[in-house]
Amino acid sequence: MVELNFGALAIAFAFAGIMFLASGVFNLSKLSLGTGGVLILAFILLAVIASFANYGVSGLDDVQHLTIVSLFDYKDVMAQGDAWQGKLAILGGLGAVCFAGGNLAFNQKDLPL
Repeated sequence: MVELNFGALAIAFAFAGIMFLASGVFNLSKLSLGTGGVLILAFILLAVIASFANYGVSGLDDVQHLTIVSLFDYKDVMAQGDAWQGKLAILGGLGAVCFAGGNLAFNQKDLPL
């Protein structure tokens, strides 16, 4: 059960990193929310659409790999496998890189204070 919570934390950390990167890059809130929010919403919608491949829709097999949500392999976690640890490390690394990129982009801005 704890492993599933680590997976949810890794997904949330990656999503938060993407939003932080978007808000660090863009000056206007409508651009940052639009870019980061639409990207995250697209990841979630693709994951929902791809979940129909598990129920026999054969044309959606490739859609499962278009989203970062697929890196949270809850089936392997429940089966007590070890493949999920590397995938969660990728999610954590993605979040850390996005947070660092957002920090660098924000520090490069010339803010009129």
